[in-house]
Amino acid sequence: MSLDDNLRDLEQHARDFAGRRGFTYTVLSAGTGDVIGCVYIYPPGGQEPDGTGRLHATVRSWVRADRAALDPVLHDAVRAWLERDWPFDSIEYAPRTLNRSAHSRPAHRRGLMKAPRHILAASR
Repeated sequence: MSLDDNLRDLEQHARDFAGRRGFTYTVLSAGTGDVIGCVYIYPPGGQEPDGTGRLHATVRSWVRADRAALDPVLHDAVRAWLERDWPFDSIEYAPRTLNRSAHSRPAHRRGLMKAPRHILAASR
């Protein structure tokens, strides 16, 4: 993606966020503040509400290749945050696998990322 394409993409996400049509968040490293990924929350297929009063969300996320081990950790934190704090009736978010025995403590307790309420900062 060129810098110009990236800028246009960021500007569109900012417009969607301001218009409450979609929500894009940057994932930051707890230790350095470096950008390590992104989370996108949008209606399914980019559609407006379905007229039933039910709220649906399609969620996508990614992490940098050098932080790939955090992908399932991010997924679990985001899913829990959405289920706890957002008003969605249904959430589409491709599952990840996480070996719970290898990760018995939450990621933020292992120093990998901030606690879920802090791992996401609105993109600008």
